[in-house]
Parts: sequence; C-alpha cells; structure tokens
Amino acid sequence: MKASLRSAVCLLPLAACAGYTHRLEAGPLFVRPSGDAALQNVAGNLALGAERNSLGELGVDDTETAPNVALTVIGDRHRVRARGFWFEGNGTGTLAGDFGDLASGTAVSTALDVVSVHGAYTYEMHRDDDWRWGLGGALSYTQIDYLVASTTSSEDLAVDVIMPMPVVEAEWFLGDVSLAGNAGLMQARVGDNDSLVIDLEALARWRVMPELELQGGYRYLRIDGDGNAEGREYQADLELQGLFVGAVLRF
Repeated sequence: MKASLRSAVCLLPLAACAGYTHRLEAGPLFVRPSGDAALQNVAGNLALGAERNSLGELGVDDTETAPNVALTVIGDRHRVRARGFWFEGNGTGTLAGDFGDLASGTAVSTALDVVSVHGAYTYEMHRDDDWRWGLGGALSYTQIDYLVASTTSSEDLAVDVIMPMPVVEAEWFLGDVSLAGNAGLMQARVGDNDSLVIDLEALARWRVMPELELQGGYRYLRIDGDGNAEGREYQADLELQGLFVGAVLRF
C-alpha cells in the first residue's frame, strides 16, 4: 500500500491539466499517535469495552516522523487537493486487557502501520484581496494495522476506514504570508465499520519566490470506530496529531 501511494503521488503532476495552477507540497509530519484498541477473541466472549488497551500499553505512542505529501490543482473557483502520509511505529508494552486471544498481563511487541489518504474538492464561495473561503466534499481513506505479538502467538487487527465528508476551508492573505485552514467531519456506517472521522489542518505559508513557498502547520486526524475485521469484532479509537513543515512548488 505504501508503494502504491508513493507511485500515485509521483504520477499526479503528469496528469495535471495545462492552464491550471498546481501546488506540490512535501515535507515531514511529526505525528504522535494516541488512543486505544480492543479485539474480540476466537470464542467471542470478551466484553470489549472492558478490554481496551491504550497505545501506551501496546507500546506504540511515541512520536514518529512521517512523509507528508500533497498536490493541489486550482482552476478559477474550483480546487482539488490530494494529500497523504504514512508511518510505522514499533514498541513493546504489557497488555492491561485481553487483546484477542492474548491475555491481559502479557508482554507484547507491537507494530502500528498507518496509511492516510485524503482527497477533496472545494468551490470558492468568496474571494477578495484579504481572504477567501470555500465549501466542498472529501473522501478520506485510512488503513490501520495493529500487529501485536507475544513470544508464543500474535494477533492482527487490520481496519480500512473509508469516509465521505463535507469540508470547509479558508485562507487569509498577508502580503507574502498566508494563513489557511480546513476541516472535515462525518460519522456514518460504511461497510463493516461504524466510524467517526475528524480531519483538521491549519498552516502558514511564506512565498519566498513566485515558484517556491515554505510552510509549517498542524494536522489532526481522529478515527473512532467499531465493527467487524475479518470476522471478529473490534473497537478502536485513534488520534494522530502533530506539526509539519515543508516546501511548496508552484507551477
């Protein structure tokens, strides 16, 4: 999945239409995961609400450096933006509750693998010399994979969360500096998952020259869900947040 995401991002500029303004962004996102997760055992007799393990207990709550890329295509009042990041966190911990067929109190090593892709279209409702704002819709995709292993066995909780959502964005112009933000939120049942997704971004850009900007900002992604993963019930809440920096090429 990571390779396909990188390939898609690399091909996006080639598919861009002439006559439009394009903004290609790249840099690191320093993402801190938090939340908890519970997985039903094979017998199906766990009370999942009482068996939730925090990411700290699983050993994967450290800040990770994630590649963070985006491409925006702007034409008149229309704006399309695709963005994504991915990371893998590893650590060790001790289970506070049962996780699948791994008993509470078990020492475990955990790998948390996350891929997030977000595509949005917005229509500019207003623009003047000072600011602009727009409304639209987005499709958010997040792949979350917890691989939790003891010395004798392991459990794998893999969830794909796909969520359509409304979005709003705004930008303020201060000479060579601009301040921007966007937000999306939706709660719905899609497939086997009943999820709440909140996606927020705030950033500042400084235009160094007509073709180059430097930017920094904050990203927040929250996914609260429960459902069925490969025939077993799960509950999982995940928050991913952190600062990012990067360069922006305009063409």
